[in-house]
Amino acid sequence: MSFEYPPFTEPRQIRLLKASFNQTHNQPDIDTIQCEFLVVNLDDLPCEYVAISYLWGSSEKPNKVWCDGFSIAITVSAMSVLHMAASNSDLGYIWIDALCIDQSNASEKAVQIRLMRDVYPAAKSTIAWLGDSTPITDEALEFIVTLNTALKKFEHDGVVNISRSSLLHSEGCEWPSSSWKALSTLLEHPWFRRVWILQEMALASQVEIVCGKRSVPWLLLAFIVVQIEHNGLMALLMITENGELNRGPIGLSTLKIAWGLRCLRAVAVPLGLASLLVDYSFLEASDDRDRLFALLGIADDVEDSSFEPDYITSPPGVFLKSAVRLLTRDGSSNMILHRAGIGSDRNMEGLPSWVPDWTKHHGNTVLGSLASIASYHASEGIIPPTNAIYSEDQQSIALSGCNFDKITEFTPPYPESAYERGSEEYPNIESAFMAWLDCLQILCSSAGVHPNGQSYYPDILWRTLVAGIDYSGNPAPDDFQQHFQDLTTRAEDGLRAISEDRDLEANLDLDESARKFVATMSAVSFRRRVFATQLGYLGLGPLRIEVGDRICVFLGFDTPFVIRPRDEGGYVLVGECYIYGLMNGEALVDGKVEDITLY
Repeated sequence: MSFEYPPFTEPRQIRLLKASFNQTHNQPDIDTIQCEFLVVNLDDLPCEYVAISYLWGSSEKPNKVWCDGFSIAITVSAMSVLHMAASNSDLGYIWIDALCIDQSNASEKAVQIRLMRDVYPAAKSTIAWLGDSTPITDEALEFIVTLNTALKKFEHDGVVNISRSSLLHSEGCEWPSSSWKALSTLLEHPWFRRVWILQEMALASQVEIVCGKRSVPWLLLAFIVVQIEHNGLMALLMITENGELNRGPIGLSTLKIAWGLRCLRAVAVPLGLASLLVDYSFLEASDDRDRLFALLGIADDVEDSSFEPDYITSPPGVFLKSAVRLLTRDGSSNMILHRAGIGSDRNMEGLPSWVPDWTKHHGNTVLGSLASIASYHASEGIIPPTNAIYSEDQQSIALSGCNFDKITEFTPPYPESAYERGSEEYPNIESAFMAWLDCLQILCSSAGVHPNGQSYYPDILWRTLVAGIDYSGNPAPDDFQQHFQDLTTRAEDGLRAISEDRDLEANLDLDESARKFVATMSAVSFRRRVFATQLGYLGLGPLRIEVGDRICVFLGFDTPFVIRPRDEGGYVLVGECYIYGLMNGEALVDGKVEDITLY
C-alpha cells in the first residue's frame, strides 16, 4: 500500500503539515522526518500556520519523509524546507504546495490552486525559503539592513533625490565592495525568477526572506530596490569591480513588480489577466501551464470557468483555450494579440499564429502594452469594433479590420552585437551600429515620398526607431531628433555612442536626455526591423517580416499589425508594428473594412 492523503469534504478546505524529526532513543534523528497532516477550512481555521514560498528545482524525488507509517517521496528542495521546519518546533503548522496538495491528482490541483489567493493572506506569515545560508547570503542580508538604515536616514532628512555620491559615502555603503557584489548575487537567486512569487508576495500578510537562520522582511528589500531605481542607481548592482557592465540581477525586476502589484491591490486597482500575461511573461515556471495559472490569484477578471486551472490539457491547449476566451469576450483583453505572431521566436509547435507563446520572452518592448500612455489609437473612433469570432474546426479567429498596404523592403535588425559584445563581422559596437545606420539611410533614400510630405531622414526615421515614445512610454519629446543626429555623428567619429547594455546608465559619453533616447531606441528596436511600404510609409516591425507581408489595422486594436497571406486563403499573424502616420485612425478613414481570418 502507498500513502493516501486525508480527503477533503468541503469546498474551501486545505491541508496543513507539521514536520518533526523522528525520535531515536529520545534523541532527534535529523535524517528522518515525520509529517502530520491536518485538514482545515480556510473560513474557520482552528490554528495558525506559515505559508512557504520556495524554488521547486528538479522534479526528481530522491528523498523520503514519513506519515502514518507510509513513506512519501519528495524533491531535494522540499526536503530542505521540511528540514528547516522540523528544526524550528515553534513554527507549528506550515502550508507547502508540494506536499499539502496531492500533485498526482489533477482535479485536486485545479481546485487548490484557485484557493491559493486565500491561502497566503490567511497565513500568519510567509517564509520565502532561499535555502541554507552561505557566507555570501550572510553578507548580503547584513548589507540589506545597512542599506535600509542609510536610505531611511535620507528619507527622514527629507532628501528626495539621493545622489550616488551621497549614498556611497553613507556608513557601510562604500562601492565597490564585497557587500554590493553579495547583494547582486542574492538577487540573482533562481527563486526570483518564479512567476509564482508575484502572487505570493502580493497577497501574503507579511513575508520573510530566509537563508538558513538569517532573515529580512521582503518589504525591506523591495523598498531598497525601488529606492535604488528611483534614484538612478541601478548600475551599482550591474557594474563589476573591474568596470564591466552586466545586466541587472533578475530580483531587481521581480521585487519592483511585486511591490507595485501589492500597492495596486491596496488601493483596489483592478488587474486584468491579459495585462499580467503580457507584462510578466519573462518569469518562469516548472510547468509551462503555470505561466498562466500562477497569475489567476491576482487577476480580477477570471471568475468564469474558462480560466479554471487544467493540468490534463497540454500547455499549447491551455494557451489556445485562454487566448480564445480573452479575445472573444470583449475588447479589454485585446492586448494579448500584441504578444502573438510568427515574426518573433516561438518555442511551442502547433500553436496558431494568433495565440501567444507564453514560454518565449522576446526581450523587447510590447508596443500594445503602452498604448494608453503612448497615445496609440490606430483604430480610433471611425467604426465600432466587433468581437472576434473563433472557429474550433480551423483553429482560426476572424477579426474585422482594414488590410491596406504591403511591405516592399526592410533593413537588417538592430545590431545584436550591441548586446553580445561584438561579432566576427562587426568586432565593436561602432562598426555594427554604423553598418545598421547605413542600411537605414539607404532605405530612406529609396522609399520615395512619405504620404504626409515629411522627409524620411531624420524626421520620420528617429520617431520610427523609438516607436514615437520615450523610455517611460510617453510620447517622445522633440529633442530626441537632435539626440539621434548627435548619436550618428558620434558613431561616425568612432566614439562609444552606445553601451553594451541597453539601459546605458553607466555611459558617460552622453548626457541624461541623450541616454534616454538611446535606451528607448535599444529597448524598442531590439529584434525588430525598419521597413518601407508600397504606399510610402516607414515602420518598425517584427524580426521575421518578409517582402509582400500585408499591413492591417484591426478594429479595437491600438497598433497596426503585419499579416502574411496563405496560399490556401486567410492569413497568419506576423506581429504588431509601429508606423508613423498610421497610429491615430488614419488607415480607417478611407479604408475598406473586411473580415480578416488568422490561422
